[in-house]
Amino acid sequence: MSTSKLLVVFGATGNQGGSVVDQFLSQAGWQIRALTRDPSSAKAQALASRGAEVAHVDLDKPDTLPAALKGANAVFTQVIDAVAKVPTLERFILSSLSNSAKWSNGKYTHVHHFDSKAKAAEYAQDTYPELWKKTSIFQAGFFLTNYVGMMAPIKNGDGVVRFVGYLEQDVKVPLIAAEEDTGHFVRELIVTEAAGKNLIAYRAWLTVKEIAESFSRATGMKAEAVTLPKGHFPPEMPEEMRLELGDNFACINEFGYEARNDPTVIHPQQLQSPPRLATVEEYFKNLDWSKVL
Repeated sequence: MSTSKLLVVFGATGNQGGSVVDQFLSQAGWQIRALTRDPSSAKAQALASRGAEVAHVDLDKPDTLPAALKGANAVFTQVIDAVAKVPTLERFILSSLSNSAKWSNGKYTHVHHFDSKAKAAEYAQDTYPELWKKTSIFQAGFFLTNYVGMMAPIKNGDGVVRFVGYLEQDVKVPLIAAEEDTGHFVRELIVTEAAGKNLIAYRAWLTVKEIAESFSRATGMKAEAVTLPKGHFPPEMPEEMRLELGDNFACINEFGYEARNDPTVIHPQQLQSPPRLATVEEYFKNLDWSKVL
């Protein structure tokens, strides 16, 4: 009879979920149920070929959740109500972020993509005290993929690559390659650490100036960081997005990405076995910047 424990991972074909599946497929004593809306997709089938049990779930159809969670010993997700009903559950890793409105004392109230996740964690704590005893929070840092997406640097005619944004020059932010790093942290939260952790997860804690310097070392191209004034957004940007992004970066500049006044937050170096991760410079070195600049 197998003594393996079952980890259920939602969003298993995405960056964060895929990283968790990748780590636990090589973790002794664990079986993986990789949940996806489309088990027939190429990514899902690739996970199945590596030994994961690929199963269907549709968050728009709550009746698909009980079967997806049956027998789970650990779960990585943002789903709360259904997880609270799993009798075999030992550890719940809830993906969340800091509450900007709370930790800024009401100064920044439009950071909905942060605050909604924080309120979900508060809901779990208030509504399901027994579940909360088994819960640890995973807060992903600032995605490095942003620098090949919406925050890609700009190379001007002078040949200098400029990282243009709203972070002040001396403000450090936690940086994570979610597709590579998430699984390492979730593994520690499940396998090594006791429940009750609130982890801000990152591979490096850098200023925008240090990010530009890492890029220069990785590529050999001269780079610099440029901070735009608060509220300096493209005229075509919708007002709601202006409010959210404006408050988001202003709050990070003043109170920190992770809400530095939150006494419950721990950093990777406080884990019993901090993961050994690649550097930001190494991440940049492995990218094809010809497709970006």
